[in-house]
Amino acid sequence: MHWLVTGEEDPLSMRIAARHSFDSATGSYQATGLVADNQLLQDVALLYRQAYSRDSH
Repeated sequence: MHWLVTGEEDPLSMRIAARHSFDSATGSYQATGLVADNQLLQDVALLYRQAYSRDSH
């Protein structure tokens, strides 16, 4: 909605930063816990949306 009104990215949108490891032999990065971390953050975000929804007040 913020983007539709302002044309700019929502400054309060959730972003995910994952830890990663670097394999110097292959030159690649791996974020081994990204999927589990992402699910946990999505669950927490859902909890806050449910707790603070406009309908609950």
